Amino acid sequence: MRQLVTGRGLLSAFLGRGYPPCILFAARAGRCCVMALAFCAFPAVVLSSPITYTVDPSQSSLTLSGTWGGYTVVSQLTAPNTLIASLAGNITADRDFVQDTLQITGGSVAAQNNGAYVDLADTPADFGIVPNGSLDNVGAIVDFAVSLSSLPINSPESFDASQVTADVGSGQFHYVSGGSSYPGGPIIVSDTYVAISGSLLLASGSASVADADGIETLTIPVGFDLPIETSLILDPLAINLSGVIVATAPIPEPASLSVLAVPAFVILCKRRNRRIRRL
Repeated sequence: MRQLVTGRGLLSAFLGRGYPPCILFAARAGRCCVMALAFCAFPAVVLSSPITYTVDPSQSSLTLSGTWGGYTVVSQLTAPNTLIASLAGNITADRDFVQDTLQITGGSVAAQNNGAYVDLADTPADFGIVPNGSLDNVGAIVDFAVSLSSLPINSPESFDASQVTADVGSGQFHYVSGGSSYPGGPIIVSDTYVAISGSLLLASGSASVADADGIETLTIPVGFDLPIETSLILDPLAINLSGVIVATAPIPEPASLSVLAVPAFVILCKRRNRRIRRL
């Protein structure tokens, strides 16, 4: 008797079998409409947004330093400074603007030719070096590029660059020895190269994400020892690259973020419908 005094009990007793299809349809439609409005109003609460940062070559560069055969490396004479190369490319990430997290997922950041040459004979390179005090060796780094990645970073307005890993995607160290690298040379006795590869943790440094006028700027200081296989190189070689990557991306508009919420909306709506069927 108690069930009959409730709205549900009266309808069940009157109809004999639950609710009629029209009432079920109205209930489902009403719930889905409410959920759809919620997703449109607060789309970023549900999913993070994929974002691509474009590297700014005017603000991004790497500087090479190190030693070769006991000598400090210096610039080739083919350009004002072949130890510095600008950077170009992109960095992909997942950005949650509500939870305020950033996870770097890939992309490619590549060094640009700076006037250096592999053998001083029209073969462009990203970096060019000679040992200071020795005229017998010429070195160059060609086609150097890395892909960055990280675990989710909380509050990326300020974070440590050591949370980011750089995977070497391509690169070669070319080595010419046996003659002068200056006017009248080089007189090449041996010319070889070794591939550059490896996964590198960036050195500790102050990285950041900053928003201004609808543009987000990602700044990452870069520092790592370059993994070069030296078994084919006669003289001991130690190379370090350091610098900064500055990349920008437009902040996604709420309308574009709502598109990303549709799959989650459909799943939740189906769950609601299943609950209604059990009424």
